[in-house]
Amino acid sequence: MSQMLRPMRTIEPDDVERQMARMRGIYHAMNLRERQNPDLLDAGSLRRVADGAGVDVREVDQFIRQFEHTRRMMQRFFPPTTP
Repeated sequence: MSQMLRPMRTIEPDDVERQMARMRGIYHAMNLRERQNPDLLDAGSLRRVADGAGVDVREVDQFIRQFEHTRRMMQRFFPPTTP
């Protein structure tokens, strides 16, 4: 029971800002077509984006997976409407 009452780890504002800066770097290292359709990213593109953003390829892959997850969630809550 005491384990359930333990406080969660606090998130430092500096950590959040650092992570946001990395995400912005990844986003800006992608070209317009890749931003519009991340499915276009192949291994070479991931490497180029990672180099351009100054991060590891795993971080770019994680960014893309998070984006895809968010997109699926949004489509579930707000399905596309047809006119």
